[in-house]
This record gives sequence, structure tokens and C-alpha cells, in this order.
Amino acid sequence: MARVIRKSYKRTLQEVFERYRRENGREPVSTDEVAVWAIDNGLIIPPRPTQRRLLARHLADALKHERVTDPQGRTVRRWHSERKITSQGEQLVLWDDIDHIKPPMMRASLQQRRSDIAHDMKRLVDDQDSYNDNNPYKAKLPPIVQDLGPDVEEMRAAETYPNAPDNEKDEDGV
Repeated sequence: MARVIRKSYKRTLQEVFERYRRENGREPVSTDEVAVWAIDNGLIIPPRPTQRRLLARHLADALKHERVTDPQGRTVRRWHSERKITSQGEQLVLWDDIDHIKPPMMRASLQQRRSDIAHDMKRLVDDQDSYNDNNPYKAKLPPIVQDLGPDVEEMRAAETYPNAPDNEKDEDGV
């Protein structure tokens, strides 16, 4: 019996995007524009996640973005997650707040976020190296500095700049 191999939903979406570009030109385009085109042309019927799954996604997004001010005045993420794999092989994400999270979970959460950043950095460097080696303009972009320490220190310094001007707009919106 032959095994049927189905394309992943992500691969299908990538092919729809590529088709849009072939049919409509190769200029930069928003995914909103491609989505409207794909639906209008009957190429994709957007999936309807269950209410539970949709709410869980919304909850996770809301938790990722909530910030609190710690006693030292730093704005920090309130909720931290740890991804785990259950004995059934399913991914489970557990959340706890910074005031109550136990050290092993916080350590795992921070390490997972750090790993995500490292993977993003590797992809960024690979993308740049590939562009430098293969772009039709023969352009060579300067190497990306991978040490983010100076960037972090600069951002932290900007948060504590004394006598910083107020960013509120006046009545004219200026």
C-alpha cells in the first residue's frame, strides 16, 4: 500500500505566496494583501481553530506582553513560560508569574528564550552570508555583530536617561 504524503499547511501557504508573486509581480507585498487575494481566488479556506485553541493562543499572547515594574524600577515581563513535552509526546506550555515562579522553572524559561534568540541569530547570519554570496548586485553587507551585550547596555541606559524630555504630543499632535 502506497503511503500518501501530504504537504504541511505552512508549505501550502508558502506556495500560495510564491504563486501570488509569480502572478502579480515581484515587488515587496504585505501578507494581508496576499491573504485577501488567496481567499478571493479560492486558494485557501482559512482554518477555523477551536474556541479553546484560539483562546489559549490569545491568552499566551497577552501573557507574553504583560510587564510590571520591579522594586528596582525595571520594567520586566510578568509571566514566564516553560515548554515541556508530555509522556504522550505533546507540547505543553506552563506559565507562572515572576513573583511566584520557582527557580528551576525560571531557569528553564530563561534558557528556552535564550535558545530562541540564538536560533534567530544563526538564521540571521546564514541569511546574510547567503545574500552576500549570491545576490545579483554583488553587494557585500558588513558582518552582523553577534554580541548583543552592547545593544542591551545601550537600551538599559536609555531607560534611565536623566531629565529625558516627555514624549507626549501637544494639542496640535506635534
